[in-house]
Amino acid sequence: LHIPGFGDLGRETKQDSLLKRNKPSNEAGLQRIENLIENRTMNHHEVAEQLRAIMEDKRMPEEVRKEALGHGIILDLPVFADLAADTQMSEEMAEDLLQTVINENSNPALQIRALKDFLNHQSSEIREEAQQVLAFILGDDLGEADEATLILMADAKLKQIEAEKPPEE
Repeated sequence: LHIPGFGDLGRETKQDSLLKRNKPSNEAGLQRIENLIENRTMNHHEVAEQLRAIMEDKRMPEEVRKEALGHGIILDLPVFADLAADTQMSEEMAEDLLQTVINENSNPALQIRALKDFLNHQSSEIREEAQQVLAFILGDDLGEADEATLILMADAKLKQIEAEKPPEE
């Protein structure tokens, strides 16, 4: 069956063929990640930035993107922390990032900002976990606080952290 502008039904069009050819395979993507990790000429931050580019490449298979995220957040979490605001990130990748953020106690501002961003994720499980952890970090008595109250408290805490930061020389 031929449909004008769509080609023959059941046959691969030239455009389909080009799209397939330009979509990286799992093997190629995973090899690229391995090469980056083993690269001794780049520092951790540079490698993490390259891994983020792979993770954000929607043409990459989900497995490759997840692998890039997993390695990147270990190397340099701040490079990836703002991805907590990506409400469409897959639940599996969001959970990986969320768990790393939860365990990142050395940078409270990054932790609070990311948890606050996770409150907008499409997954109710991600939102609920972020809300519980944020309530815990901000104060034990906030366990039953609503989201709006948590956001106000988080913003106040971020201002306090910023005010307490020593001036840069």
